[in-house]
Amino acid sequence: GLWYFVALKAVDDIKFNNLGNRGWQVVITKRLEQGLGGEATAPQAHASGTGTTPAFTVRYAKPEDAGELIDITYDTYRYTHPNEVFYHESRLAEAIAKGEIIFTVVESGGTIACTDSISVLPYAPGCGYVGALMSRRAYRKTRAVLHLLNENKRYMESNPLGLDLYTSTTVTAHTGSQKAGEKIGFKPSGLFLNEGSVINFRNMRATDGRRESFVVYVYISKKPTLETMY
Repeated sequence: GLWYFVALKAVDDIKFNNLGNRGWQVVITKRLEQGLGGEATAPQAHASGTGTTPAFTVRYAKPEDAGELIDITYDTYRYTHPNEVFYHESRLAEAIAKGEIIFTVVESGGTIACTDSISVLPYAPGCGYVGALMSRRAYRKTRAVLHLLNENKRYMESNPLGLDLYTSTTVTAHTGSQKAGEKIGFKPSGLFLNEGSVINFRNMRATDGRRESFVVYVYISKKPTLETMY
């Protein structure tokens, strides 16, 4: 009772929602006299959890986005991303222009909040590799990644490239990557222990280890067919 009385002195309203087995949810409302603005940028407002819900748009990357994609790569992996093309602006722009790498990006206010990519493997032309899910630190607690995953799911279901399957590799040190794969329909197909050097995630909770272990995921986009033998 005392806690509730004191809390009401600091906010305008408090509600309690019964979530059953998940416990109780406390919803606090505080009215602001002025809207957020001034010198605060949109990413800062999103990161702090204040202001209105940010507006996100989803599109495919263009060659001129290469520089910003490299910035997001560093913001996520520092210099430990295994694909070196992600650190070379001209090579990355060329790969985007040729359609070798298809980046889906989520934008907010003209800034790329998060991205991932689909690559058609040259040694397996019927297989698309989904990976490099990266987000700016300011947007990791927003719905930006959810918009990205929804677009990934839609893309794989529509399968515009006519691929047989999509595959992805997630790391055991960062369980969020595994949750993202499951959300868009990937199924685990293999576990590779101590396969790669440790990845230096920037400002993300991860389990430290000497070498990285991978979970390989597969999404079947076409019903497998067998050739008829006579």
